[in-house]
Amino acid sequence: MVHKVSTDGIPADLQLEFWREAINDYFIRFDMKLNSETPSFAAQFIQHADGPITFSEVVSDGHTVVRKVPGQMDGDDDYYLLLIQRHGTSQIEQAGRSVLMRPGDLVLCHSCSPYSMNMPLAFHHDVLMIPGNIMRHALRTPERYTALAVPNQKGAGRLFMSFIDSLRTTLPELDERSASSVANATVDLLCAALLATPMDEIPLNSSLQQYHLQRLRLYVQTHLADPDLSVERIAIALQLSKRHLHALFDSQPTTLNAWIWKERVDAARRALAAPANAHRSITDIAHSLGFKSSAHFSRLFQSAVGMSPRDFRSMASGEG
Repeated sequence: MVHKVSTDGIPADLQLEFWREAINDYFIRFDMKLNSETPSFAAQFIQHADGPITFSEVVSDGHTVVRKVPGQMDGDDDYYLLLIQRHGTSQIEQAGRSVLMRPGDLVLCHSCSPYSMNMPLAFHHDVLMIPGNIMRHALRTPERYTALAVPNQKGAGRLFMSFIDSLRTTLPELDERSASSVANATVDLLCAALLATPMDEIPLNSSLQQYHLQRLRLYVQTHLADPDLSVERIAIALQLSKRHLHALFDSQPTTLNAWIWKERVDAARRALAAPANAHRSITDIAHSLGFKSSAHFSRLFQSAVGMSPRDFRSMASGEG
């Protein structure tokens, strides 16, 4: 299905409002304003909507749009929008990040988080609108990649751009079954391009950081007994890079490795103080919490608690 909308023929004083309503109907809801006082506003788009993903070409005079959340959201408004700058420039802001788009640039936005797009002069965008559930099925935490310039000069990014350039000319020829298959290929190639973004350019926003910290802590606390627990093993289990794991602890009072040993010592304190463990040896408790060496355990415990494991156990039982 193809939709075409243009402000041609609309009275000049009604053109912006007409455009706003069209964008809200065919894309998502925005607040919109002109960047300058002009007697008229020229804009048009053509949208192909034969599958789960819509592809649109938007050509317009300059203006600013602002997406507000949650007041403008409902259950059908969870989309990722990939903007491809064909002409002009755009300033995109989301999640505390800002990126200036020039011709050829790709930037991802998410409708469930506030963002703004400022196009100071006439522009041309290609826009892919992808349902949020489809993006999250293909890529873990795609919101990490919003408002970042997606590399497209080589590798997966260049392949994706070549695919999109070809798609623009072949879309009218696709039937519904083909459109669905092409949509899947589009998302897969987009995710490959996003994953090529250098890790040091992908910031950790606070909510996402807390989410991954909780995952990390839960994994460590449920695997303390594993003597081979390591950053590398955690990274594999959580599907995060080692660099990412260490970055999560940049704002914490200790390093990741030091925190793991602290968790083991704290667990040992609880075990040594528990009457139910009175029959267990100190060595047995240490080994059950991932310590390979009794001497190593004693040194760490003494350093953290200020007394030996034996003295602590005696004090906790009331014998000291």
